[in-house]
Amino acid sequence: MSDDGVDLILDQRWLNWNLRWMQWRRCRRQSDLLSFATSGLQHAFDAISDRLTAYAQATVDRITARDLPAPRVDRLAVGHAIERFLREWQEPPRPLRWFDDSSSARAYIQQQGVQTARAAYWPQLPLAPVFDAAWYTEGVYPRPTSEMVWLQDVEDWKDWSITTPRARDCHDPGIVERRFARLRMWMAAVMEAEEAARRKGRVTVSAMAPLRLSDPPIRRWIPLIDAFAAGLFYYWLGPNEVVCIGRPALFIADGRLHRADGPAVEWPSRQRHYFWRGIEMPNWVFERPDRITARWIMLEPNMERRRCMIEQIGHTRFLREAQARLIGKDQYGKLWRAELADVAPYTVVEVKNGTREPDGRRRRYFLPVPPGARSPHEAVAWTYGLPRDQYRIATRT
Repeated sequence: MSDDGVDLILDQRWLNWNLRWMQWRRCRRQSDLLSFATSGLQHAFDAISDRLTAYAQATVDRITARDLPAPRVDRLAVGHAIERFLREWQEPPRPLRWFDDSSSARAYIQQQGVQTARAAYWPQLPLAPVFDAAWYTEGVYPRPTSEMVWLQDVEDWKDWSITTPRARDCHDPGIVERRFARLRMWMAAVMEAEEAARRKGRVTVSAMAPLRLSDPPIRRWIPLIDAFAAGLFYYWLGPNEVVCIGRPALFIADGRLHRADGPAVEWPSRQRHYFWRGIEMPNWVFERPDRITARWIMLEPNMERRRCMIEQIGHTRFLREAQARLIGKDQYGKLWRAELADVAPYTVVEVKNGTREPDGRRRRYFLPVPPGARSPHEAVAWTYGLPRDQYRIATRT
């Protein structure tokens, strides 16, 4: 390998890419990774990631807002894409077994072994966290670790394979911790190599020509992205079959799962999940709002869930059942405090939206505020993170 900071990794258009990638994956110490960083391998990795992410994003862009709430699953096209995917990874072909929802598919996969289903969408997409939320519903998700958030941001194609899932789909905390440690070492090796090049007055350059979809490292992942475009959402590669789960109906607002008048995630089997501004809600909150009580709302620790339940039963009913009393009123709104027995006091400020609705009305909002708020002015200022004296309606944005 070159040690002068010049990237020559991509000679012969990555005909040897698999050997280099496998050598890199076997490194377990920072000193081992340093030689790859010195050669400029990270520039090749970045270029491949950019090419794949751009292709995946173009695929999502073709799935219009209309297609997300009304998905079309072309099982024949998915089958052809999966066949290409397996061939690229030198895996034998397998028949497809389809499931109509996540619950039945997950139960079937668990009977077969310890592996979990994998996302068919590209995990580096901006919408990937939304798709993740649609799959990992009802508290069914890998055990969280302190490293998970960081890994989800920095993990890339170089860390996965057809047999190695991304960290988000790992149920073994030990695997997540080892991958976290290795990626930290890789990043440290890259920084060390770049600093050494700067000290020598040399600049790392990439000798890579524009990547084509037919180039080996790109070609391995394109079929899976194509399968997602055809309607595949998750898959599981078994020894004798490929389990396929089509994309559910998804309702997304402001980059989050959200629907005020129905489920935000709905599978063909009628399995459904309700989300309010990205927060999953119990089905009964929407399907049986008559069961919601003021006490239940006041005991709910999540602020968005409280707001959703109040929306479901109406502010008037909530204030009445919570025995709320008006403790302040000014040009900023009204301050209410509810004090039910055996429940911590609950204080909300009632405000009107600064923007009119299409019908000309101004929507009312009830915002939870600290119990010690003494006036609507002070309470509203708190919601903006400002002290009372620094907040004025005229300066609100």
